[in-house]
Amino acid sequence: MLLHASPEQLRAGWFVESVLSASLVVLVIRANGPFLGFSPLPPLFLVLLGGILALYMLTAEVAKHFFYRRMRLS
Repeated sequence: MLLHASPEQLRAGWFVESVLSASLVVLVIRANGPFLGFSPLPPLFLVLLGGILALYMLTAEVAKHFFYRRMRLS
């Protein structure tokens, strides 16, 4: 295999590619003008964006934990 990836890594990569491509296609379809009209983001913005995404994922994991814990108790 080209990437020497485990099945779990292939599933994770497929998921990330799927989410990103779907999001980009929606952006392209909704944009009135050309898609590549962006400017580069400063490094601090990227760090903050990464932090926001990490907090979002952490919040989802905590909510999921409480949801499934409650479902097991009922």
